[in-house]
Amino acid sequence: MRNKTEIANDYFTNQNTGDKEAVAALFDDRAEVYNVNLPPVRGKDGVRAFCENLYARTSARQFRVLDSAISHDSVMIEWQAKLSFRAGAKIGSWEVVSPFEAELRGVNKFEFTPGTDFIRCLRIYHETTTVSQLAQKNGKPS
Repeated sequence: MRNKTEIANDYFTNQNTGDKEAVAALFDDRAEVYNVNLPPVRGKDGVRAFCENLYARTSARQFRVLDSAISHDSVMIEWQAKLSFRAGAKIGSWEVVSPFEAELRGVNKFEFTPGTDFIRCLRIYHETTTVSQLAQKNGKPS
């Protein structure tokens, strides 16, 4: 079995390159993803849809792992990200008119299916005010 922290790091590497198939391959078939600002998704198709949503709204993503903590079947990763939002992206009730960049910090909790290398649940917690304010400043009501 692989080191759980390496698998979590692979998640961020694959998000940075925009490889939804590589991201989905890290997850169990019945996986669940909860993001503080989006409805939950389930299964590998849900993981792919989650990625597609992120990639449709951003032209570039640069996640950097700051710290990690591991327990038996879970890993917590503190991260910092620089996200480049596209014109036309929908953020809340706003549509981006002028592309912008935002820097965020957050924490992901990766829970693994016991006895495997597959993520069964991902919980994403991050600050949301910055992106909302920038969407208002660089957008129009949708």
